[in-house]
Amino acid sequence: MKKAVIIMFGIFIALKSPIEPAAGTLVNIPANTISDELLSKLSLLYNATPCSDQSLLKKFSAMQKEIGLTEKMSLFQMNDPKNVSRLACYFIQLQTICIYIPNFSKLPPIAKSFCLYHELRHHLQFTTEKAANRVKEYMKSKNMSHDQALEYDADIFALKHCLQSTKCKLCLQDIMNIRYFSDVKKKFDEKGYITVQKIQASIKKYPKGQFCSICSYHKNTHNALN
Repeated sequence: MKKAVIIMFGIFIALKSPIEPAAGTLVNIPANTISDELLSKLSLLYNATPCSDQSLLKKFSAMQKEIGLTEKMSLFQMNDPKNVSRLACYFIQLQTICIYIPNFSKLPPIAKSFCLYHELRHHLQFTTEKAANRVKEYMKSKNMSHDQALEYDADIFALKHCLQSTKCKLCLQDIMNIRYFSDVKKKFDEKGYITVQKIQASIKKYPKGQFCSICSYHKNTHNALN
């Protein structure tokens, strides 16, 4: 059987499957046709189980509605305490997003949103022409490889939605910190991810005073530390 592709913040991992989409090819697999065999492999190979965080599931559902997804996606979790850098991944054939526990759980809310928007964008890249064409545009205009353009587009998409969802100045730092949660020496920009400088430039495009408040999460965190 051919190998399926999993997008994990730029890392492609093999998973045996009868389907292998070519670069730029749209995949049309309605959620209700996903086989028990593939779901079993997901559980067997990666010890993945359905996400148990009800508040996160509620947020994930709202995010899908926000970006116009009509087919509800599944959210799984993988317990991998030895891996200190991976946060989430997207399984193309399963149309499923998996989060890495405990890494993902340690993130502040806005960083969790950034990760989920990023992976949801990967889903759109392989299921909608509009997102697929945007990836091609980045390949041409920025002289990127397909893999780099996938990650760049997913980051731009995630950043846009996160900046629209908060007015908290500390949340901005959380977004930038996500680039330091993993190994900085991997040179994220070479893999296509946006840099901290790009995030800062995007923030400056908003009106002065747009991000001047403190959200309840950071207020509670501050109170807990004092």
